[in-house]
Amino acid sequence: MFVKKLTNLAADNTKAVPLDAVRRLGVYMRRIRQLKAAGFDTISSEQIVAPYRISPAQFRKDLSYFGKFGKSGVGYNVDVLGDGIRRVIGTDRVWPVALIGVGELGTALLRYPGFLDSNFKMAAAFEADPAKIGRVCNGVRISDIRDLKKIVAKNGIRVAMVSTFGNQGLGAVECTNCGQCVIVCPTGALVEKSSVKQVWNAINDEKKTVVVQTAPAVRVAIGEEFGLPAGASWTGKMVAGLRALGFDKVFDTDFSADLTIMEEGNELLKRIKEGGTLPMITSCSPGWIKFAEHFFPGVLEHLSSCKSPQQMFGAIAKTYYAEKLGIDPRNLVVVSVMPCVAKKFEARRPEMKSAFHYWQKKLNLKDSESFRDVDYVLTTREMGRMR
Repeated sequence: MFVKKLTNLAADNTKAVPLDAVRRLGVYMRRIRQLKAAGFDTISSEQIVAPYRISPAQFRKDLSYFGKFGKSGVGYNVDVLGDGIRRVIGTDRVWPVALIGVGELGTALLRYPGFLDSNFKMAAAFEADPAKIGRVCNGVRISDIRDLKKIVAKNGIRVAMVSTFGNQGLGAVECTNCGQCVIVCPTGALVEKSSVKQVWNAINDEKKTVVVQTAPAVRVAIGEEFGLPAGASWTGKMVAGLRALGFDKVFDTDFSADLTIMEEGNELLKRIKEGGTLPMITSCSPGWIKFAEHFFPGVLEHLSSCKSPQQMFGAIAKTYYAEKLGIDPRNLVVVSVMPCVAKKFEARRPEMKSAFHYWQKKLNLKDSESFRDVDYVLTTREMGRMR
């Protein structure tokens, strides 16, 4: 609804409003409030974007989708600009909210005092548990989930909050970390956990050697982040851009994918010759592995014992490559750019520390000094934001 609303406001433009432009409006709004609190009446685009890696030109382009807010050479009236952006993102009015699921987390949300000072008001709550239906929590009656459509229409509710299953946080439920919820979320409320800041910090640290590997799909998808024709490969431009950002070396995950094929092929031959478990299933997809761990643990013995291409590259980079170049593996930062957020989870699995175990005796390292094979994983979208 949120993105659709903003797109409609820009109907007089020939281009649809980019999702990143929509998300940046909230950042601009927070900065405008800060500048107003500091006593500014008129502000410039340079002042607004100063704390962020956003150019003044990008700020002005983002605003242009929604109308004219200031005068060239004069700047922006802080109240006029703030009111204009509030109207665009809908925070100039109070939005009635429906809560679905009133367990411990849902109850805490109903009682959260922060909503009193926000543009959101809890108007209805829904449950399937007969023991909870009919109760009143902080002035909100808990209704039967079967009456949701009728009550939502009656109260003009356009925003809903869904409490997580079994009062568990998203990190504790049976989630495969595939990221499909991030892709289809209509309001942009769900986003990947970004590692862009940590990557910039590593690049700007003179003691660190920062290398990046890119998955095959990235060379095509990255073009769409810059308005280039969809479906074309932009390998050369991507590599040049990554070097310009400050990465010391750029590698292709195709290399470690070849290693994976060789290792899995050898493992398959060994299983066939020695009567091992068959059929053997590739272990390249961390989302599939986690799905099997949650729901089909009986098939785990069929999975290949080989790491995925991402993790093989990290292990090789911090062992063989580090030795060849004489780099302390603790100062080698491995970044991956991948098309799937499940790769973020994979890189942080506790067993993904092969390079540390390789170096532990050689460098007399303590367990507390452990490091991961792959330090940070970026999505294609995150890499596009680093420009």
